[in-house]
Amino acid sequence: MVRSALISDVPWILQLDKECFSMPRNKIDYRDFFVDSNLRGYIDIKTVIDEGYIGNIAVKPEYRRQGIADELISAVINKAKSEKLAFVTLEVRASNSAAIGLYLKHGFKEEGRIKNYYFDPREDALIMTVRNF
Repeated sequence: MVRSALISDVPWILQLDKECFSMPRNKIDYRDFFVDSNLRGYIDIKTVIDEGYIGNIAVKPEYRRQGIADELISAVINKAKSEKLAFVTLEVRASNSAAIGLYLKHGFKEEGRIKNYYFDPREDALIMTVRNF
């Protein structure tokens, strides 16, 4: 089940970020989330007018490959449809083939590349976007 995050979820989200990302965000970065009800993963999306921007998707390592990220992305796509967003976009490490495959499954397409976007290790980001829900 996917639900909106509670303020009480933020410490858990911050800890998961440390486990999943080389440059985790801080508490101030988090405002709107969808979080698995058992706190196994989260996705954050910011909406600006009719555009959706996914910041992070994280799933606890021991729960990966169980469809959680797939459910989270589906929830965002459904939100985008219901809110009549023009598109949803995100950046992903160019080497993250598992994530890229998941995004392709949900209709995202590569629309660009940002050189040296990520640090630790330094790597390009692919800009992936889904339109026409």
